[in-house]
Amino acid sequence: MLDPLVDILLFNLYGALVTGIGLLLAIPYAIWQGVRWIEAHARRRST
Repeated sequence: MLDPLVDILLFNLYGALVTGIGLLLAIPYAIWQGVRWIEAHARRRST
């Protein structure tokens, strides 16, 4: 069995990694969604 301290450290490291990847994926996705929303809004306003 892993030492509880090592287990907590690995869990925190994994959590930080997942959070980091999540943020890296969320930023371009948010930009893309924003661009799509602006384009849809501009198209709706012109008609």
